[in-house]
Amino acid sequence: MDLTIREAAALLGRSPRAVRAQVARGELPGTRRGRAWILDSQKLPLTAEQHREFQPRAARVREMVDSALPSRAASTRDRKRHSAADLRPFQMGLAVLAEIRASTDPVIRAVEPGLEIALLRLGEGAHAWPAHAKGRAFTAARRAFSRCAARLLLCPDHEVARRLADKLENDVLPTLSGLLRWTERVRPRPSRRVAR
Repeated sequence: MDLTIREAAALLGRSPRAVRAQVARGELPGTRRGRAWILDSQKLPLTAEQHREFQPRAARVREMVDSALPSRAASTRDRKRHSAADLRPFQMGLAVLAEIRASTDPVIRAVEPGLEIALLRLGEGAHAWPAHAKGRAFTAARRAFSRCAARLLLCPDHEVARRLADKLENDVLPTLSGLLRWTERVRPRPSRRVAR
């Protein structure tokens, strides 16, 4: 399994700076991929106990990442195409939309169109091809979810509206922020051309 410097440092119980220095000196085997060092977990000098601890922890981390991010590894593992419905913020937003649609309160129902727009933007982001297009769509979805939460919070002394706003603010928006951070890491860096 490939590890970043930070992951290998956590596994070895050292600082990332110390591991980076060991790789640069050739004390630890690593390969360069772009600007980052990648280390093979099988080639790390781990004790037998560290190896036993590593496997379950690595499996848990991989499951968490696969469930939180639209991972290419997760979609190819099951040979399934990626869908907007696989995104956690979409699933959570859909659950809030179902509660709003089940409500007979006109104050709560007034938020329905805005929430549908937020989910549509999120779906656009899931299927956008360049990373910057994904980022724009996810940002638009975040703004739309934020407006819905604010509209619900504008209903004073309304317990159901407050609970739905909390779901949007504490569940949907943070996971959507995670997707935005992911798209920022995926974006290609601008090339550094020197003027002659």
